[in-house]
Amino acid sequence: GFFEIEGKDTTALFKDELRDKYILHTYKDKAGRFWVYTLKNQLMVSAPGDKQHFIYKTPMRLVSGFCEDKEGNMWVAGLDGLLKMKAVDYDSYDKSFTPHVTGNCSVITIPGGRLLVSAAGNNLFSISSTDEGNPIKKYPVKQSDTHYEIIDYWCSDDKGRTFLIFREEGDLFMLQNNQLKFLNGLVKENIHPLTGVAYSARTHKLYVCADSFQ
Repeated sequence: GFFEIEGKDTTALFKDELRDKYILHTYKDKAGRFWVYTLKNQLMVSAPGDKQHFIYKTPMRLVSGFCEDKEGNMWVAGLDGLLKMKAVDYDSYDKSFTPHVTGNCSVITIPGGRLLVSAAGNNLFSISSTDEGNPIKKYPVKQSDTHYEIIDYWCSDDKGRTFLIFREEGDLFMLQNNQLKFLNGLVKENIHPLTGVAYSARTHKLYVCADSFQ
């Protein structure tokens, strides 16, 4: 395990993430991120201040050390040579919504300058991607049927409608005016999950990859 010792108190860090893992190197940078390298050639990095979860994991061969420069860049020495890893700014919004965004999450662009977010528990909503004054305003999506949270394929037509294929679904869904409609039976004689959808602006037709191309 990996432990933090303060006086007589000892706290296990990343208890679940590091269970049964052999730790070779650790480093805490100026931003409060933890860098951990394990025997199974995996480099893991946490968010600043987070001591239980890693947000970045990547395979890397035989890391032998970490070094941080004045600009906050991390230099990682390993079998693949000397790597310079520069952090980028980001904000976490997973707990900014009610209910929280959990599970396997999909995010796609839809007409109107919005992002459609699909998460576990049938939590489907859109947010503005252009309103700088309130970038995380939530627009709940009305829906009558449950579905798997991951969106594998989608397209939009010239009327602003978005057609969606959720993973493991054999039927199409259509999003229009913040309402999701289940197009049950539109794809004829299909028993397997759909594998693609596209809209042609020239023919004004929707094309669907199913058991047969329709």
